[in-house]
Amino acid sequence: MMRGKTFGFVRRDRSVDPDGDGPVVRAIAARDGYGLVVAYLPGAEIDPGPTLWLLQRVHTNRVPAVIVPNFTHLGAMTQRVLRGYRDLVTSEQILPGRVAYPSAAQWRAR
Repeated sequence: MMRGKTFGFVRRDRSVDPDGDGPVVRAIAARDGYGLVVAYLPGAEIDPGPTLWLLQRVHTNRVPAVIVPNFTHLGAMTQRVLRGYRDLVTSEQILPGRVAYPSAAQWRAR
């Protein structure tokens, strides 16, 4: 069952393997039942900055989660802000957001 679309966020400037991170994000999305819109960023030179860029798209598209290869792709403040209303998902861990609908962790437990 499809849970809706979500974002896969890969920061090339923070990635050890930017080309390998895309398949990792797609595999996590398939495993957890998400349709995926992958957002690849070239680095920190995006306007208005990678954090605001991501937050704007997450809010506008109302995605239930953000998938990252690992948490190095998000700064600590970005993680805190996103978890206020979205799940953060990696292959190893789910940090549930404070949302009214089922989180990725609850969905995976079904």
